[in-house]
Amino acid sequence: MTKKLREDINLLLSNRGTMQGKPSRGRALRIVLFKAGAHALIFYRVYHYLYKKGLRFLPELLCRLNYTITGAEIDPGAEIGGGLRMPHPSGVIIGRGARVGNNVSILSSVVLGGSGKGIIAPGKTDGYPTIGDGVWLFTGAKVLGPVTVGDNSLVGANTVLTKSVPPESIVAPDTQTTIKSRHQEPNRPAPARGNRESFPEEMKALKEENRRLAERISRLEELLKEKNDFIETQESFPDPHERP
Repeated sequence: MTKKLREDINLLLSNRGTMQGKPSRGRALRIVLFKAGAHALIFYRVYHYLYKKGLRFLPELLCRLNYTITGAEIDPGAEIGGGLRMPHPSGVIIGRGARVGNNVSILSSVVLGGSGKGIIAPGKTDGYPTIGDGVWLFTGAKVLGPVTVGDNSLVGANTVLTKSVPPESIVAPDTQTTIKSRHQEPNRPAPARGNRESFPEEMKALKEENRRLAERISRLEELLKEKNDFIETQESFPDPHERP
């Protein structure tokens, strides 16, 4: 518990996770004292430690207290690596069987839970997601069921993801499609091959492929811009506790 909590705090104090220098001691103290994300992590580390020791009532009580104070519902049985970053924990739900890697960033209203397959379709196996190291889960993203999000992936705002994606993927909202990956080529229409009579069909397939690539590039640019804008906002937004 102590090691992972130290990793959490070190990331928070490294300019709110941007790794671009450390704030002053006074500002670092204010981050720990007044930031809801820091409080949610400290609560979780304490009651998860108690849960691993075999206690049940006290961890559940502290979990409810965490939710009341910070708005984050993190089950005592969830497994979360060090360096978790939750700048705005309100609405975050992490289920009991979820596993989260190291240095993951989770924004508000993210849900890591079951898909309900066992209830909707009896006999099918349900479960909880596994989130790799260095993943970004943007506002409102839902990762449901026994799926894996590969290391260093980005899951866009309001995406509902119910299938696994490889490392370094960028997942577009609502489409559940990987629009960039170093390990998996996107599906492309196979051009028709044959004599000259097939040439119009080949041109049609190439135009459709170009259109789809343009859409993927546009979505990629939007997601990267969203991430960069978020980091810049965290750096430039005036601290209400800082004196002029």
